[in-house]
Amino acid sequence: MQMTADPRLADAYVARGLNRNRQGDWQGAIKDYDTALRFNPGHGPAHAGRALARRQTGDLAGAVADYTRAIALDPHSASAFVNRGIARKEMGDVAGAISDHTRAVDIDPHLAQAFDSRGLAKRAISDFAGAIEDHTRAIALLPRQPAAYANRAFAFESLAQRDPSLAQQHYRSAILDHQRALDCAAPDWRYRCVSEEAIGRLRKRLE
Repeated sequence: MQMTADPRLADAYVARGLNRNRQGDWQGAIKDYDTALRFNPGHGPAHAGRALARRQTGDLAGAVADYTRAIALDPHSASAFVNRGIARKEMGDVAGAISDHTRAVDIDPHLAQAFDSRGLAKRAISDFAGAIEDHTRAIALLPRQPAAYANRAFAFESLAQRDPSLAQQHYRSAILDHQRALDCAAPDWRYRCVSEEAIGRLRKRLE
């Protein structure tokens, strides 16, 4: 059925879709965004919200398509570039991910998530020094973000394995970063056990 464009109805469905995203009701959210886009095909937040829900359900190609549409509607949306970059990395398009994250930091040089996500993409192509640099920039922008410390720690660990001559130094840096992550994190941080296990593993390598 063809629906007449109605921005108010589109906004209402987007609002409910956002709420369903927060609740983890991804399929319900997608249905709401679909309806919103029938009322207003040019609703950027509807495309971005549906992209998130699609990514969570494993529809990475659909997520990238929606983020691409959101970017076409708002070419200066740094968050849309970051999120498309994350989806591209998950699809195996690391070069595309790095390009998107770089565009995001060009738009908003203060967006810590863009640097942190680009660091993860660089680590995926074994650019460990570049990853460390990006995670460091993310930490400078958001010093209490545990994930950035943990991500930099894993980059240090990877660099240690590549360069045995500096392995001890890099392992110590990794331990310090995991500890910083734990110090910053809430008690229920989902990756707490990952950093705790990594500290134990790295300490054994220093013995």
